[in-house]
Amino acid sequence: MNLDVRTALATRIARQKRIIEHYGEEAQMFMVAEEAGELLSAINKYRRGRGSREQIAVEIADLLNVLEQLKYSFGCEDIERIQSEKLDREINRIERQELDLAGLKHRVCPGCGGVDLPVGRDRCFDCDPLRGGNP
Repeated sequence: MNLDVRTALATRIARQKRIIEHYGEEAQMFMVAEEAGELLSAINKYRRGRGSREQIAVEIADLLNVLEQLKYSFGCEDIERIQSEKLDREINRIERQELDLAGLKHRVCPGCGGVDLPVGRDRCFDCDPLRGGNP
């Protein structure tokens, strides 16, 4: 990560922390619900042909900002790791569904015996030593 990107990220984090410190956790928890509702409204308008992708983007940005504020307030510094794990699990589900649709059997992981072995891998995500699993 270059210096400009690190500086911009540090500035954004500081701004998010300032906002949550000013308004407080309780207010921002209510704001999450409000912003999520505004996003849902923008999505519904778009689906009915009365909204725009730009309005959806604005509402996503609003919601992400409030969620990021709560992330720092609650000390959830490992969100990226958790997101990565959840993405891995969902891709794994998709791969199993694709195998099912193709009429193929699931491959068994030699590490744990589970049937979650993704195509092209020799261990499942839970057993992969590169991801902190059991080798």
